[in-house]
Amino acid sequence: MAFEFLRSEIEALRKQADDARRGLEHTLRAIDGDERLTPAAREDDKRNATAQTREICKSLLQQEKQLIATRKDELSRRLDSSTGTTSADVIAFRDAQDRADRIEDRETAERILARAIRSGDTSLSHAIFQKALDSSWDGIVNQFSEAHPDSAQVAQDLSTLNAELTDGQSVFARTVAYMVS
Repeated sequence: MAFEFLRSEIEALRKQADDARRGLEHTLRAIDGDERLTPAAREDDKRNATAQTREICKSLLQQEKQLIATRKDELSRRLDSSTGTTSADVIAFRDAQDRADRIEDRETAERILARAIRSGDTSLSHAIFQKALDSSWDGIVNQFSEAHPDSAQVAQDLSTLNAELTDGQSVFARTVAYMVS
């Protein structure tokens, strides 16, 4: 799995955020200890230093989200390309995506995916898989992976990245990693 490189990039961004917060703590102590500043000037300098650190951490958070989204897009394109490249394949996939977009619940998706797999409708099974990812419907990834072993690793990777972007625990950990109080 190619997540080791992504993880190391994320860890590097989070370390930069941690370094920025530590730098802020040092700066705030220095401001508090500066006898030349009036109380109002101290508060103003502390507010500016905190705002600057917040902007740095906000930018780092956006970079992390972009890294994950970019990797997810790369994997999605790789998976989508396995549906074919002829104009007929592209039209079939577009139509399958339109049909998958109309699916409103996981149970319906599972039923239609099973039918698409039985009939060999690769375009529809891929479109339903993407819809399931976007909708965070569990169970579809395994069903899709079993039917498409050549795409199974990409499907699992997409599922993992999707969870990284949407899972409450991951979102909370990411938020805390870039928080400035």
